[in-house]
Amino acid sequence: MIKIEDTEVKTWDKHESTLVECGIKGDVFSALRNEKTVFNSEIYKYEDLKIVVNREPRFDEFYYGVAIIDPSKDKAWPLITIPTKFSTCVRRLDKNMFVVWTDMPGSVTDIKQCTFCTIHEAEKQDYITIDFNVLHNIHFLPGNFVLLCFSQILGGQHVEQKVITTLALHEPSGRLVKTLYEFDVNDAKTFDYTLDMEAKELVILEKAKGNVRGQTKVDFSELQSKKATE
Repeated sequence: MIKIEDTEVKTWDKHESTLVECGIKGDVFSALRNEKTVFNSEIYKYEDLKIVVNREPRFDEFYYGVAIIDPSKDKAWPLITIPTKFSTCVRRLDKNMFVVWTDMPGSVTDIKQCTFCTIHEAEKQDYITIDFNVLHNIHFLPGNFVLLCFSQILGGQHVEQKVITTLALHEPSGRLVKTLYEFDVNDAKTFDYTLDMEAKELVILEKAKGNVRGQTKVDFSELQSKKATE
């Protein structure tokens, strides 16, 4: 499933079968058929750009290829290629900036991602990608800043496994503004948060043994005034 700006892009297949040749050899009849599948998808239209979705086989599974097209300038930019098994969402943050995030509820081992893409006139693009195993939430704050909460499994086999949960704020370009908290699931101190969009306020909750032991209120304007990390 692919959603662009909260609208699901419908896709469908058309199958055609053509008899190429047939014959009899001894007591066996054989027929060779050519099977053709035509993939179709709706086109999402902005006022100035279009987004198209293709599907192609790779590594023994199907992938969606998402691309941006500017019909007036006859230009195109590949946005992302992702397995069809993921739920994928696309959102435009600014004139030339897009964010694409994938999810697969119930799956912990699969690596999902949030990719920020900036397109340029010369049909080139810049990418910043954050990988994770579980996406808890994605929020869009004033100024098109993006607040991401996710967990990532690190280590394993001969290295101690950790499950790190992160809450971080990103610019529309994807550059990190601030990591608000980061903890291992086995740490004595953990964190959570609440978000009040009307009050434009974020509250970081500090927890110990499941109980809230403290909280820090952060105004959106304070977050966005932070200089992006290099």
